[in-house]
Amino acid sequence: MPSTQGQGLNCFALLSRANECRFETTTRNIDGAFIVEQLKKLSFALKRVTVVVLDNAPAHVAKTR
Repeated sequence: MPSTQGQGLNCFALLSRANECRFETTTRNIDGAFIVEQLKKLSFALKRVTVVVLDNAPAHVAKTR
């Protein structure tokens, strides 16, 4: 999805190994406090030991030739 100027809608999503997606949209900035808030919400729904892997996708951009 190409980025455009607009109202600034941000989306945060968590994807499980079973391809289940939990997401939250907001007009707020997605900062550390927002992430902690979402992980706290997730923790109340967990029924067994769970590992959360955070991936900062912009760090994985390959150089073009």
